[in-house]
Amino acid sequence: MSKIQVETIAGELTERLNALHASLARYINDDDFQYRLLMRDCAKLISADAVNGYACRGLAQILTANLGQLEDDIARARAINSEAGDFCDFMLAQALAKLGYFSRAQALFLPSANPRLGKFGHRSKIGLAVGAVAALCEMFELADTMNLAYSSPVDRQEAESMASVMRDANVTDADLASMMDIAGEVARSHRLRIKSQEIRLLDLDGEKFVHVDIKVDCSAREAADMVSEIAELVAESDKIPPAIHVSFGAV
Repeated sequence: MSKIQVETIAGELTERLNALHASLARYINDDDFQYRLLMRDCAKLISADAVNGYACRGLAQILTANLGQLEDDIARARAINSEAGDFCDFMLAQALAKLGYFSRAQALFLPSANPRLGKFGHRSKIGLAVGAVAALCEMFELADTMNLAYSSPVDRQEAESMASVMRDANVTDADLASMMDIAGEVARSHRLRIKSQEIRLLDLDGEKFVHVDIKVDCSAREAADMVSEIAELVAESDKIPPAIHVSFGAV
């Protein structure tokens, strides 16, 4: 199979995966017909290009929440081509965020988006989505120091404002991701797939806080019940960070 054929097949598989990701509200089982078709075609791609094939098969696990298969396949792709390590880390970070494992995604994002690799600009949006607010601000400063030309979809001014609020409240990026992890746990317990998440600064009667709005495809009632579940789990935890609020929004 030629390189062009491999790239075409990989592109088609990615489009099908993205289409399913957009259409499905909840995780599917591994005996789902569309999932089985994806696995069949991933197997064909593996035989022609193992790195792309394992990567595609791993990313397909965002449909089933099969964390073990996801990690195994990305690890296989990395082992075959060690030079693609940062790319594999970035793919895994995106997949983990979609599954609601934000702390793990944040840890992988940080080295994969280092400005010294020259890939900071287009990867910065994922950093904000996994709660790496302060780290992003540091990366902006490093990129400026290095006189790098880059384009980022992140509103730098708002990110710096959020980082300032978190710093004043003695809250770290890791604290923020841990709160988001609780929401991820709740979403998975409902088998709801995370569609997107928005992190922004809110000012309520002069009190500023970082608000994380996680979008899921469900009824407003179920989303409200899930917010209550977050509150219960946070109340049971040892540390309740100030200046952070995490909620669900129905789409």
